[in-house]
Amino acid sequence: MALFLFFILVSTLWSIRPWLTIYTLIINVIPIFCLTYSLSRYVNSFNRLIEIFKLIYIAGIISLVYLYLYVDLSLLAGNRISEAMTDDGLAETWNVNSIGMNLALTILFGYLIAKYSYNTLYWIVWILISIAMLFAIMLTGSRKAILLLILPFFIFALYDYKKHFIKALLLLIAAGGVLWLALKVPFFYDIIGRRIEDLINVMSGNETGQEDNSRKVLIMLGLNWFFESPICGYGMNCFRVLSNTIPRFAGLNFYAHNNYIEILVGGGIIGFTAYYSYVLLLMRRLYHHNEILFRYAAILLSILLIMDFANVSYYDVIMQMLIVFAFILVRLKNYHKNVII
Repeated sequence: MALFLFFILVSTLWSIRPWLTIYTLIINVIPIFCLTYSLSRYVNSFNRLIEIFKLIYIAGIISLVYLYLYVDLSLLAGNRISEAMTDDGLAETWNVNSIGMNLALTILFGYLIAKYSYNTLYWIVWILISIAMLFAIMLTGSRKAILLLILPFFIFALYDYKKHFIKALLLLIAAGGVLWLALKVPFFYDIIGRRIEDLINVMSGNETGQEDNSRKVLIMLGLNWFFESPICGYGMNCFRVLSNTIPRFAGLNFYAHNNYIEILVGGGIIGFTAYYSYVLLLMRRLYHHNEILFRYAAILLSILLIMDFANVSYYDVIMQMLIVFAFILVRLKNYHKNVII
């Protein structure tokens, strides 16, 4: 990703808001790069990789406990969890989508740890903690978190069904159960089920979801702006500058809510190629190996590409962690060709 980082730096030369591009570079991109680079240097064995997974899992549990300490469930009344914070300062600063996606990723890492622990007790603990985390994810009302949680298990089940039919069936039932809870249980429906229905309505042409219609308009505007400056774009993170010129979005500083559009508008074809060529190269190398962890990593990267239609991930630490873990796996295999991962 160093090439993409360099491109963002160079893009300040033609950016329509150079200070905004520099701000994004310093506040968002460089810290994430430092974190992911440090991880890639530290993890030089499979055991260290599992250690990092365990640390992330423990951090997720701590976040879950902290969340429940500051939430008054009696204040929800169909609202997302930020409306039930007992601390107004937290309610203003906590991003419910980030909370939900962090917890979803924690469940996924816990699942991978359990697969390599060969310990029945660990599976039981993972299931119990996952139920508590799932409840919190539903309360965030984050569709992206639900997608990040359900899609991997659905694809894991399809991948494993020949070897482990019962486990695959249980994973499918669990994934379906989450959707059923969101859409059929009134308590969850008011928080997240209605938002899922709005998304489905907009995708099917029944334009009843105001938030999703706005995102649809932003994507169409983004495509127009891309065609006006297709090679180098307008400068990274300058989509929000352009959206402010539209009366409907004036003063709102809206970003694209779509990583493909965000990068195409900000960086043009050059920036888009610098970012996604690296991700696609990683996926290609992952699919060259038959070990299960490589397949899971490839699946997670595939899901990242799907989620990029509704999420700006180039400065999202959660998504960048998935990419660096895929890179670490490829590097470990190159260094230890006879090790089965």
